[in-house]
Amino acid sequence: DTDNNIDTSFDLSMALSRIDDFLDITSEEKQLMKLWTSHIYTFPPYGDRLIPIVCERFIQRFANVLVEKNLRHNLLLHFMHMWDTGLLLWEEVERFMETVDRYYHLQIVKAGHRLLLSPSSLSSSSSSSSSMELVTEEAD
Repeated sequence: DTDNNIDTSFDLSMALSRIDDFLDITSEEKQLMKLWTSHIYTFPPYGDRLIPIVCERFIQRFANVLVEKNLRHNLLLHFMHMWDTGLLLWEEVERFMETVDRYYHLQIVKAGHRLLLSPSSLSSSSSSSSSMELVTEEAD
């Protein structure tokens, strides 16, 4: 009896193809929606209280793709929507985005670059309204 092993691959392929039918969203939003949908089919939450765990697993699974395809902003909007509807706490949103940001910076280091603050941004005479300047240098 295989009633417990339901094959959802057809449902997933239909859901992913329906995302392409949306005309009022960007390609980046579609990419994120496809990643999220495929993840939800793999790790279905059986209650709202499991959403944070599903989000953590999503980041662990797709951090490289999120960075590679520059989907950070779209992910933040997705998490903000879940926060707005009460599925996530703001602290969880911050923690998830910090994880994505750490992965992003790790990728920069792996690529042979370091992010440094320029000496002018560290001077004590700079006002609090001035923005910090990021400088990229090749790693030795």
